[in-house]
Amino acid sequence: IAAIEGACYGGGYELALSCDFRVAASSSRVGLPEIRRGVWPGTGGIPLLSRLIGASAAKRFILEGEMISAEAAHAAGMADRLSERGTALETAIAWATALSKAPAHAVRTVKKLADEEWIGSVRDYFRREIEAYVACYQSEDAREGNRAFFEKREPKWADTHGEES
Repeated sequence: IAAIEGACYGGGYELALSCDFRVAASSSRVGLPEIRRGVWPGTGGIPLLSRLIGASAAKRFILEGEMISAEAAHAAGMADRLSERGTALETAIAWATALSKAPAHAVRTVKKLADEEWIGSVRDYFRREIEAYVACYQSEDAREGNRAFFEKREPKWADTHGEES
């Protein structure tokens, strides 16, 4: 999770785009202004932004080279959450802490499937997804999650993120 405070341009924003999520402080601005220098974002900005907001919107943003507000980035899907000025890191840590309560194997699988390119056919992708879902559903963490739900308690995951559940 990237925490964006202040100006986040060029390579800095490309780094933020490479993260799963972006939290931007309300006073932040983001941009890929390289086109104004006769070049383009060459460290992942083009495919990462295209995948995030679609090719047409990404091309428009990159070719205009504009720096935009955190609110505009959020509205366009280029920032996932907004925070008050000076609290982006705190907000990102709180979000990461909340996400860490899910079982690690499920988080790893969701991230892997979401990040996979649609290589091959849609049928191949769904086959991989079903195989991963069956394995996940048969795990001890899935059984514990169902028990905890019916027992109206918090689950105690066997597969943690390196911390006690």
